Parts: sequence; C-alpha cells; structure tokens
Amino acid sequence: MGWTALAAGVAGVALGAVAIWQESSASRSYRTAKSMLLTSGVLPADADARVYADAVAAGDRSHAVALGTGIGTGVAIAGSVVLGWLAYRETGAIGPIRF
Repeated sequence: MGWTALAAGVAGVALGAVAIWQESSASRSYRTAKSMLLTSGVLPADADARVYADAVAAGDRSHAVALGTGIGTGVAIAGSVVLGWLAYRETGAIGPIRF
C-alpha cells in the first residue's frame, strides 16, 4: 500500500500541474477574446467573429480540462492520504519509506 500511496500522490501533483497549466491557457484565450471587444463589450463590425468565437471556445475547453484535472487532483491526493494512513497503521512506516 505504501508504494500505491506514493504513486497516487505523484499522480495528484502531476494532475495539479496540468490543471494549473490548462487554467492559465484558458485565461490567455479569454484575454485574447476580451481584447477584441470594444470598451462597451461589443465586437466591432470589422472584427472577425469566428476568431472571437474560437478564442472563447478554446478558453471554455481549457477551463473544462482544468476543472476535470483539478477534481482528479483532489481524488488522487485524498487517495494518497488514505492509503498512506492505512499503510502507516499496518507497517508503522510512512508510505514506502522505512526509517
């Protein structure tokens, strides 16, 4: 169980990094779309509506991936904690590490 707890913790950290990266990507896409708008919030007549829609869609996709991987992060970290605690109760060692 100790190695599984460690692997779940590593997976949680990796998923957390992906979630942060995807949310950053979503922010960039939304910022690009917002920069195309006038101060009144309206898309100018000479602007390409497809580029604007694509930027918003890319932001939405990245945000959805960030949300999913963020949930996965929480599940992996919680699993790591539970498995680590069970391994500690069983062996007296923290994860696979023996002192």
